Amino acid sequence: MRTENASIFSNTRTVVLGALAFAVFSLTLIRALGLDTLGKTLETHMQFLDIPLLREAPWQSILYTHSQPPLLNVITWILSLLPTDLYLNFIVLNTLCGYLTGLVIYDIARQYLNSSAKAWLITAAYWASPAAFLYTTYPFYPCLTAIGYAGLVYGFFIASRRPSTSLNLIVVSIVYLCLLRSSFTMLHGACALVVYYFYCQKKPRGRALSGAVIIVTIGLTAVPVKNFLLYDFFGSSSWGPLNVAKGMGIHDGLGPFPLPEAIRAKYPDLRCAHAYGIQDIEDKRRNGYVNFNSCYLIEYAKIVKPTLVENYNHKTHLKIARDSSFVYFSPPEKYPFVENRVRIAPYANTYNGLFMVAPVAGTEVRLILIIVLLLSGYFLFKTRDKFIAVSLGIVIAHFFSHVLVDGGESSRFVFDIEFIFWILFAMIIGHASQSSHKNLIEDT
Repeated sequence: MRTENASIFSNTRTVVLGALAFAVFSLTLIRALGLDTLGKTLETHMQFLDIPLLREAPWQSILYTHSQPPLLNVITWILSLLPTDLYLNFIVLNTLCGYLTGLVIYDIARQYLNSSAKAWLITAAYWASPAAFLYTTYPFYPCLTAIGYAGLVYGFFIASRRPSTSLNLIVVSIVYLCLLRSSFTMLHGACALVVYYFYCQKKPRGRALSGAVIIVTIGLTAVPVKNFLLYDFFGSSSWGPLNVAKGMGIHDGLGPFPLPEAIRAKYPDLRCAHAYGIQDIEDKRRNGYVNFNSCYLIEYAKIVKPTLVENYNHKTHLKIARDSSFVYFSPPEKYPFVENRVRIAPYANTYNGLFMVAPVAGTEVRLILIIVLLLSGYFLFKTRDKFIAVSLGIVIAHFFSHVLVDGGESSRFVFDIEFIFWILFAMIIGHASQSSHKNLIEDT
């Protein structure tokens, strides 16, 4: 049962003080357990630009980023300007993202459970999860993406109570996610805005709706148009064909993401049609790691793109998608790059045991997540709760967007929307309690 209580976000002082306390507690615990060991990610992961060059020429570096949407590197640049250590700054930012994501869980759960204590218990369970805790120390996409989806979900949740704030939050979340992740495409953003329009009982006024459509359109198309003008491809990531080829099991012997020199060795006559000399021409970054923003990746993607149809094999693709589906429901903190998990492995294994982890096709699957989805579907059919429909829709869209093309990295991607499972759990309890109470009254 959903009640209308004042939002926790309406008390700015409480939220700010809570953020400070949460950050201090988290950072102290991270240091005490020795979990701040993933700083090398900023040098090794292929999504990051050459950071020293990014500091020297930030605007050109961002402009000539074609390998992915620019926001991750924009955030990295901003954090690098602070006097404190870049990795520490990322941990603090991730901590704040995790804190706000938890508050979204709390605020929604409280409305359905009509109990602050129960809502805090569910929120604490999310914060205490090994994934939520360890990904705080991982300077990469997970926490940044989760807060984007949390804003999107919360925008739908408050649509009837605060329509103006809701619309603004939906618009900001769509643009943010599109500028952050190539997996959140123009299609995802457009669908989210259309669904929001039909979801609202009180439709946004003409001027507000027009403004929202204009802002979202600019946000969704800015990067693809920039890439088309500079590099002659329309999309937010030049890796698009390579990611799809990897997810479909299509390759030509070089691997999904070959080195620039390996590309030239196989295709000696290949030349970059467009290059501007900053971040897009070097084979390696200054730290010695490969520069996957090289213009040769664009040219290689052009070679791969036609093979997506020519070499497509539905049996291979379905097998990879099946395996990715199982991985999607596995414990996300077991993603290989989260190497500091070993420091809290006994705790993580005990916690995950509560999720009815079972081996399926060589993968640990958290059965409780599947049960939550099935029960959510049942209560959607029974109650016609539109917010359950939206929450389930986001999970399903996210699931298929990744298992069909990510080639087995679903264990990381699922953390983007892991918090929604906790929200669905709260809604299940709320609706089940309401049904039990109603049956009890009818029996008496």
